[in-house]
Amino acid sequence: MNLQQLFYPIIGMSYKNDPNYFEFPPHEDLKPYIRCFWGSLYQDDESKTRIMNDSIVIPDACVDIIFNFRKKENRVECNFYGIDDEAMLQTEQYEAPDLTFGIRFYGWAVAPFMGESLEEVISGPNNVDRYFPGIRTMVESGIYEGMSIGDLIRQVEMYLRTHYNEKLDKIHIKNAIADMILSYGSENVEQIAVHNNVSKRTLERGFKEYVGISPKKMAGIIRYQYVWQDLLYFRQCKVDDMLDKYKYVDQAHLLNDFKNHHGMNWKDALRFYQKSMKE
Repeated sequence: MNLQQLFYPIIGMSYKNDPNYFEFPPHEDLKPYIRCFWGSLYQDDESKTRIMNDSIVIPDACVDIIFNFRKKENRVECNFYGIDDEAMLQTEQYEAPDLTFGIRFYGWAVAPFMGESLEEVISGPNNVDRYFPGIRTMVESGIYEGMSIGDLIRQVEMYLRTHYNEKLDKIHIKNAIADMILSYGSENVEQIAVHNNVSKRTLERGFKEYVGISPKKMAGIIRYQYVWQDLLYFRQCKVDDMLDKYKYVDQAHLLNDFKNHHGMNWKDALRFYQKSMKE
């Protein structure tokens, strides 16, 4: 089941307005697992110092391995970030690394490549060596050697194919995610468990081990993503239509749920987005 064809989460769109930002799709065989390779590359010191007033990281149901290279210090920082269900707003001045290189996995599809379960993974940062043995040394060496982004991507893809463990690619997790996507995140955990012929407890335990968050939180992120995409792409959408489509109890439920995920109400969120895309 190609879940990425049913649901394609969007990220903090303000990054898209950064001319130094890049995003590349994975090879076809890895598309069910990886949303994209991404990052930024700066050629001069002047462009690296930025005021990050218009940068927001929103819940996207994804996890990331992120490498930051600082040439002056000849140092690479690397961390693994789990799923977050709350937005993070960056407002302080920030000295950007010379190179940022990220691997963004779908949160439900990263387990088959990991050295152990996601049970103790937090939204971040987590120790990369613990969960992806060998990947940090491999990518760091490539960065120090001056590898191109394309070569780094090919190297990572080779690593992932080598470390893929089919036994950890759990069909009941994927089926549960499909139910969430097809119901726009509105179906409750009990219904999802029944559809997949497992107990609620088994489903929750599986999500904790193979996704790192509860099925309820994942469904909430998926529903939030759909609401945000409707607001961005269909500006004339009506509250009553959204209440019906996403099965919210009432308008207050809808507005509060959006604010809990995005960190601001949707009018402010749209203003923030429009402002960031103009600058």
